[in-house]
Amino acid sequence: MDKVLVFTNKDSWGCISRGIRNRVKWASFPDVSNLVWYVDYQNGEVLLKEVTDLSEEGVYLVYDTIDLQQLKQLFDKYPQDHLYVLIHSKGRKKADLEPWKETCCLEIREGLHVFSSAKFYTPLFDIVTDADGNKLERIIKRIFMPIKEAALELLSECLEPKINLEESNAYLTLCQKEELKPELEAFKKKYDASENYSDYKEDLDRLGNILIG
Repeated sequence: MDKVLVFTNKDSWGCISRGIRNRVKWASFPDVSNLVWYVDYQNGEVLLKEVTDLSEEGVYLVYDTIDLQQLKQLFDKYPQDHLYVLIHSKGRKKADLEPWKETCCLEIREGLHVFSSAKFYTPLFDIVTDADGNKLERIIKRIFMPIKEAALELLSECLEPKINLEESNAYLTLCQKEELKPELEAFKKKYDASENYSDYKEDLDRLGNILIG
């Protein structure tokens, strides 16, 4: 089963835009009395349900103060599941989750609770709280796009000049790979300065060779 785990806390939720927070009854985020919350959708409302496990497919909010033993109990039960994890600058770190890459399918993104698509939390909570369906699928595509798919999508997007790469799911996903980031940033500098496709065609071809060979 696919599950999205969002590591967050009460103070960080307050940094998300008021427009998003006002969509839900839990505009004041729950206290740390419970460490794991399942995002439930009932009669058009977005609710949080206290849980102690990850038994259902869907989106979970996990307090970033969860200790490693509690994290182990949470993750060890689901070795066959595909876990998509978003973490930020406080609490549990990416390194804390690395052991489970050996036992389950784990995708990790790092972000911040700021008003920026590039930092992942705002677009994720926008999807969580909006009125549209297919939330799990939309979050996975928006935040956790696979590298090969992201590469093909970016190359396709850049056939058109003057798009905002900072708003591109594909570009932001690829920038998560540190070994690709310098090449992507160098291409973006040339792309942003170009008026026509012909101005950056050679640079795009070179980037394509780097991304997909």
